[in-house]
Amino acid sequence: MKKILFVIAIAAVIAGPALAQTAADHIQEGDAAYAAFDDTKALENYQAALALEPGNYEALWKTSRAMVDIADVIPGTGKDVKERQKEMYTEATSLARKAVAANPDDTWGHFQLAAANGKRLLLLGKKEQIAASKAVRDSIEKAIELDPTNHLAYHAYGRWHRRMDEIGGAKRLFGSILYGSIPKGSFAESETYLRKAIELHPEYINHYLELGRTLVALKRYDEAAESFQNVIDMPKTTAKDDVLKAEAKAELEALKTKKKEAAGRLFGEDLGGEDLDLRPLLPFFGRQPGLETAVPEVGFPVPTVLDRDLGQEQASVAALGDDDPMAADLDLLGIADGFRQA
Repeated sequence: MKKILFVIAIAAVIAGPALAQTAADHIQEGDAAYAAFDDTKALENYQAALALEPGNYEALWKTSRAMVDIADVIPGTGKDVKERQKEMYTEATSLARKAVAANPDDTWGHFQLAAANGKRLLLLGKKEQIAASKAVRDSIEKAIELDPTNHLAYHAYGRWHRRMDEIGGAKRLFGSILYGSIPKGSFAESETYLRKAIELHPEYINHYLELGRTLVALKRYDEAAESFQNVIDMPKTTAKDDVLKAEAKAELEALKTKKKEAAGRLFGEDLGGEDLDLRPLLPFFGRQPGLETAVPEVGFPVPTVLDRDLGQEQASVAALGDDDPMAADLDLLGIADGFRQA
């Protein structure tokens, strides 16, 4: 019997510190797990802190953050995944609202409310998205007002502006009729806010991913490619970075197609044919060792104006035959290489 009591006493001594953990202790452990890219363990600790102190401001907004981070990377795209994400974003939004109520004068509650609510709205209907878009904007602006160095708030505002500017033309007109006034955004403002976020926190790779997407919207493809490459090359700083790097690679691949299409349209306009589509020729250009033998195969037309500019005798717009000379300084192979590099 004495041995049993002794064992129980030892167990009590060992378990004592764990049983006596405070909310602050759990938050500290959650922060350590978050820094180690273990969002699940971080969430467990933040929730444990809330169980002890339901109104703890720090535990509220950090639990909301962990839920959003976990929901963001749930694998798959099916209906079940979307429902699970919607549940987590909704709960995260509720916690963030409680955080703002607990401490309305700190930046992170307002930012987290914008982040969680914004993610939640993306899974709802257009009417709900438009109705709440102003509230998301107000939360972001309040977060910036309370802390002008909050890089994530600038990031969120950059994304907000791009999303709003993507609703243009007929979509904005009819959307306003059906759902009410749609706030206006600006690709230029999106770039400004995202560059500000990078200035404040240049190690955060998601800033570069979203900047790249804004630069694509602005049709500045070379700058966009550089921004996406930064995402791929930079070291990880959050648990979501592997997913973000994969997204950057996909954006780069999509960008190659956009650049080829843009180059094809530009070359078509230079030849006086606005609707000339050169895309079918691009694979041909890429696989030929030289155009001296390739041109006769497809009957590439040589407009008179090009002949004249090269100092050749004028020729009718016709295909070169097998025996027709090609001007030495007409470097079509170089043009083809340019398309291939793009």
